[in-house]
Amino acid sequence: MNERLNRASAREIITVPPHGEPQLVCPLWPDCDCQSDCTAGKERRRAQHIFLGLVGLTAAIGAGLVLWSFFL
Repeated sequence: MNERLNRASAREIITVPPHGEPQLVCPLWPDCDCQSDCTAGKERRRAQHIFLGLVGLTAAIGAGLVLWSFFL
């Protein structure tokens, strides 16, 4: 069977807030941090933290190199 159809059976319909618009969520919701597509969970948060860490490291190295060039 299609993988997408196999995943669809694990989802459930909820309304947030009550009497709101129905949403299709995975069983791990709200802890999974995915919206309605359930394509990312804890891996997404981890990847975002790694990405932001690398951005900060790159900025720090760049600023260090700029400052070092002034003192040569």
